[in-house]
Amino acid sequence: MTLEQQMAELADELHQLRAADTGFRVFGSPSHRYVMRPVLSEQALREFEAARGVILPDDYRLFLRTVGDGAAGPSYGLQSLETASKYHTPGEPFPFVQPADSEFVDEVADWRRHRDGSLYVARDAVGQWQDDGEPGVLEICEHGCAIYSYLVVTGPSRGTMWDGSDSLYPTGETFLAWYRTWVQRSLRNVRNEERAKQLRVGMTTAEVADAVDAVWKERPASQGPVVFYEAPGIPAQLELDEQGRVTRINPWPHL
Repeated sequence: MTLEQQMAELADELHQLRAADTGFRVFGSPSHRYVMRPVLSEQALREFEAARGVILPDDYRLFLRTVGDGAAGPSYGLQSLETASKYHTPGEPFPFVQPADSEFVDEVADWRRHRDGSLYVARDAVGQWQDDGEPGVLEICEHGCAIYSYLVVTGPSRGTMWDGSDSLYPTGETFLAWYRTWVQRSLRNVRNEERAKQLRVGMTTAEVADAVDAVWKERPASQGPVVFYEAPGIPAQLELDEQGRVTRINPWPHL
């Protein structure tokens, strides 16, 4: 499938999400309301690239030219190209490259490993990168609490999305994959919210599974006798009593 075909599919899925979430239940959607800014012309893109000394990754460039110059997107939406570059130096080298899994991360400067095995750039190195003007990236999206998603546009990590604030986490995704993950997850959650309305207090776990076919799992609460009953993508948390009956339904505050 060509990049153009993938982008057309993405645009169609975004249209489906816009039509499904009329109540703006997805987090951040009241701020952008799924509206996209006008697309950018080829001339405008070339002028930006010449002025900034950078070549935009193909998928992001095509998005700007055929879908829109930001707005609808994760959390508070996508920044426009101008805003994404305003406080950064995208044409300068991005200094970080994710170590290969076979490397001993403790021997690689600036990198750390979480207990779950994921890698991230340590705080001191990120602080220096910030002091240097955050070179090599565009600030694609703001999530709140000073957490951002960046698109790397220079160096070996070019074309990949990184998340973080005090630390930086490589997502391993291209812009297109990252954005499509948000669209598909949001669409699934919106549709599953209707399914979750079939759940009732007093149901047994077997009745819950019959009403909403999903991978339900129990999770003990950190305090007290409450047991949570949850399923991926089903936007409601159930509380069970000792007999395994639903005593309370906690819908997600947003999707």
